[in-house]
Amino acid sequence: MSKYFLLVCLIFGFKSFSAKTLVYCAEGSPSFFNPQLASDGPSFDMSQGLYDRLLSFDLKTGALKPGLALSWSLSKNKLSYTFKLRKKVAFHHTSYFTPSRDFNADDVLFSFERQLKSKHPYHKVGGGAYPYFNSMGLKKLIKSINKVDDYTVRFQLHSPDSTFLSALAMEFSSILSKEYADYLLKNKKPKDLDFLPIGTGPFVFKSYTKDSVLRWQSHKNYFLGAPALNGVVFAIVPDSHVRFQKLKTGECDMMSQPSPLDMQLIQKSAKLDLPGLGQKARPFEKGGAGKALPSAKGNSGYKKLELKLVGGKRYNIAYLAMNVEKGPLKNRKVRRAIHHALNRELYIKAIYHGFAEVAKNPYPSNLWSYNKAIKDYKYSPKKAKELLKQAGSDKGFKLSLWTLPIARPYNPNGKKMGELMQADLAKVGIKVKLKTYDWPTYISRAGKGEHDLIQMGWTSDNGDPDNFLRPLLSSGAVDSGVNLARWRSPTFDNLIMRAIKVWDQKQRALLYKKAQKIFKTEVPWVTLVHTYDYLAMSNKVKGYIQRPFGSKSFYPVYLEKK
Repeated sequence: MSKYFLLVCLIFGFKSFSAKTLVYCAEGSPSFFNPQLASDGPSFDMSQGLYDRLLSFDLKTGALKPGLALSWSLSKNKLSYTFKLRKKVAFHHTSYFTPSRDFNADDVLFSFERQLKSKHPYHKVGGGAYPYFNSMGLKKLIKSINKVDDYTVRFQLHSPDSTFLSALAMEFSSILSKEYADYLLKNKKPKDLDFLPIGTGPFVFKSYTKDSVLRWQSHKNYFLGAPALNGVVFAIVPDSHVRFQKLKTGECDMMSQPSPLDMQLIQKSAKLDLPGLGQKARPFEKGGAGKALPSAKGNSGYKKLELKLVGGKRYNIAYLAMNVEKGPLKNRKVRRAIHHALNRELYIKAIYHGFAEVAKNPYPSNLWSYNKAIKDYKYSPKKAKELLKQAGSDKGFKLSLWTLPIARPYNPNGKKMGELMQADLAKVGIKVKLKTYDWPTYISRAGKGEHDLIQMGWTSDNGDPDNFLRPLLSSGAVDSGVNLARWRSPTFDNLIMRAIKVWDQKQRALLYKKAQKIFKTEVPWVTLVHTYDYLAMSNKVKGYIQRPFGSKSFYPVYLEKK
């Protein structure tokens, strides 16, 4: 018996893995298991299925549909929204909490008032940042939330907002259990609310080993019906090539962020030949040292495993934020010079292998209100040097550049891109020191504005232009830590705030086009690329739908029996 086998048995036990448990190889660790506090993809992906929201997005079209609210109505003055709630929606039963009641209006009030009211007993728990809630202006927008009865709630707004309903379907609007929160407060353990979650979603939190493995199990009493899967295991594997190897050997059923080269490999071959010593049991699943599956018949020593890609063009952007509060970056000409100095076409060839296109505006051309008339900053070291001379910075200076520590849908290799950027900027006299941190630290320190230049990106949560502009570039988003350029423009703010008070899309589009022009003139970012976002998976994974925006949904997924 091998030492490896003994080690796996000791860690995970001897029970063989369930054929209905999906193993997903993820790129990074979550910061929280409460989407209210998060702004990063891993946190949303690893908590989205634990909760429900008042409204939800259709997985295929992105259209709004009922969630925990069965119906809703809007007053004539567009300042009051009334929601009728579902009855008999069960909260999760776990080893650490057993609820005594179903979901009701009290849970809605708790979930939003925690973010809204600075004197709420839970407001400061977890830091009190609420990046989405604050950067989208909901703290200033919501006047009050009232419980009409146990299954009716009413939101009163200070002003009309055409994006309000979409916000209620986003992850930060997840509904938590007030009863559980009260229990934790009574037992002086309020922080557990964000790390040992209780929700109403299709999956129940089971366990988490930091930076290693997260386990969900099926919520058998889910109000829309129990998932086909018995559970989901998230194996946290930061290296995309290692994730791909685990997918090929059957240790994972799905993987996030396949590298462009691996996507090309899957495209070229519907079937991959693998070393045929039998499919080893998956060490991430409890009981991972169970029975090995037989290898293919014959003497070749190989068996066939089919893989596929699911995804396509999404509403996203990769960008380099320039901290306008730091040294030479305060000068607009310096920021323009940096934009001219970076060879984005080279990055697409070297890093994305064609699975991306150069970004001109802060959101992609397939989103309504995109301003085609804007002129981009073309790659030109000569122009960059001219601008640096005009800015009085032609003798050179030093900056730090933070590179993404994990692969993201918008950037599969932050380190390599950083090295290319470093070389490009050196050509125009800017010396760059590359820095990085683990993902939660990267997010936390960036939100405090400690960087000079920083790689980041965004995938839309609701398909509205506002979802790019307000959370990422508004003045309010500086304070919430999501506007990493720390750029403030009252004129820009005025345009995007006027736009949300308009229901006619054509009128809104005109305002957003003006806002994009200001953004491009002031250049707080280098707009890098828009990417094609794919997941790689075994062909036995069925039912997965790549959402047009937002995090991943595992609820409709099942594993085909073979």
